[in-house]
Amino acid sequence: MGGHRLGVCGTVSFAEGRIQGIRTVSSLSLRIAREHPDVAAAVLPKIRDGAQQGQGTLIVSPPAGGKTTFLRDCIRLLSQDGMRVGVVDTRGEIAAMRGGVPQFDLGGHTDILDGCPKSLGALQLVRTMAPQVLALDEVTDPKDVEAISYAANCGVAVLATIHAAGIQELTRKPVFHALYDCGAFSRCVTLTQLPRSCTIQPLRGGKDPC
Repeated sequence: MGGHRLGVCGTVSFAEGRIQGIRTVSSLSLRIAREHPDVAAAVLPKIRDGAQQGQGTLIVSPPAGGKTTFLRDCIRLLSQDGMRVGVVDTRGEIAAMRGGVPQFDLGGHTDILDGCPKSLGALQLVRTMAPQVLALDEVTDPKDVEAISYAANCGVAVLATIHAAGIQELTRKPVFHALYDCGAFSRCVTLTQLPRSCTIQPLRGGKDPC
């Protein structure tokens, strides 16, 4: 609840090919979700200009590097600029919906599908809500890439995050090459923690950025 995340480690109960639960808990990791208004403001003009032309942006950082916080602020700022934004909030970490109301400010022109798989939610939003921008957190599944490709081919700009320590690690991920080949993204924003920085570079020209 509230967009917060609790990681649990211990002895896993495994059945029918999936994790059923965890018993004998050995450690916990609590991550508190916070808003940081205007954290994306410095690079927003390039993201917005691209989005107005149907060009997407990929946000990259390692785990706990601020991807979701950065994505949330991009959504808010684009929505405040009057763009229609559709958000697939699979794990409730972007909007933190409660009773149908987002607990974080995502702007007044944002439509949210909460608790829905990204691959299904993306198709639903494109078909029914006519977004100009589609926002997704943590792309990992080939089905997500198919939905992103569908949205991009419908003229929707995609804003998505992916785990990687930097551009070199990113280019070693099979899912990145699928994302690159589908042509949905024209730029990449890389977030680093030490030192804290945000860089933006193009993804274009038919060659991987390595």
